[in-house]
Amino acid sequence: MGWAGWGRKSRGHFPGGHCRLLSSPQSRLALWTLFALEPARCKFSLILLALAVLPWYARAEQRGRILADAHSLCYAFNVSASGPSWCEVRGKINGTTFLKYTCSSHKAKPINPLGVMLNATEVWNQLVEHWKDLVEELRKALLDNRQNIYEAFDSLSLQGHMMCQQKFTGQPRAFWEFGFNGQMCLRFDSKNRSWTELHPGCRSLKETLESDRYVTNLLVVISHGDCVKLLNQSRVLDTKAAPTVAPAVLTVSHNISSGSSHRFLS
Repeated sequence: MGWAGWGRKSRGHFPGGHCRLLSSPQSRLALWTLFALEPARCKFSLILLALAVLPWYARAEQRGRILADAHSLCYAFNVSASGPSWCEVRGKINGTTFLKYTCSSHKAKPINPLGVMLNATEVWNQLVEHWKDLVEELRKALLDNRQNIYEAFDSLSLQGHMMCQQKFTGQPRAFWEFGFNGQMCLRFDSKNRSWTELHPGCRSLKETLESDRYVTNLLVVISHGDCVKLLNQSRVLDTKAAPTVAPAVLTVSHNISSGSSHRFLS
């Protein structure tokens, strides 16, 4: 089953459902009751069934942990050619806002407890400096191409977003998209360092950004270097804040008088 398959519910089962069933106190009690009350011939069948499905439960639980460890980082930003507050950047990790940067203050404000915790890390200062340099370069590119851009979109306010996702293992997947008035016109692939024109009105802007090695390096550093550091740091903070949960244990009791054994989860 592919990654998309986990998002589709099917009748009678769902990802990790059996693991949740066995981990609930009511289900463990029901299972123990079956072992205690059923005749001996049924007990043996139930024991074989439990031993047969336990490896499947373990694999499903592992797949659930891998999905949970697929963290994502997203930035949404606006850069204008003029104005007192000509840029704004907002960052989210797994849908939770953690940062807001404005060019009027030239400072990054931590948002929510996640932002406060990340604000105390070294990577916070690095990403702020990188974003400060990037919005400056994007503003220069807007001014250099303002005539072509305004004729095509009747706007000089660049909108964009960056998405970075890192699975349990492997390199992050990241891309940037830029546009005006809600219409995307440029896409940058961080892995290949390649630009794609989505609208002819951004052709001159694409040529300007594509020829600027410093801008390319900033886009790659923010979406790969800073992204990995932030997501790894957020995992560490999540691990420290998460409560410790004792795993389910399969215990065996032996009835000396009858010579039978009972297995149940605790």
